[in-house]
Amino acid sequence: MSRNICSHRSGTCIAAKNVIKKYKRKYRIAGDNSMNMVWLSYLKFLEMFSKDLREYAAQNQIKKYTPAQINKLYVDKMEKYKI
Repeated sequence: MSRNICSHRSGTCIAAKNVIKKYKRKYRIAGDNSMNMVWLSYLKFLEMFSKDLREYAAQNQIKKYTPAQINKLYVDKMEKYKI
């Protein structure tokens, strides 16, 4: 019972750690589950990148991306944000 009772702050931390675990599993990334700005900024980058992919697909009427198209967009985006 006591595990469910926590402050807003600790609840937020737990939620963020769970998000990090989910992305690490999805992208098969190894390492501990410490919260740091590198992970949070990378997750933000992935979020923006997927949004850009959807917008680009809508503009260019792409039904399904090829790996080469995704790779090119990913490299362009990395250069744009200097990551």
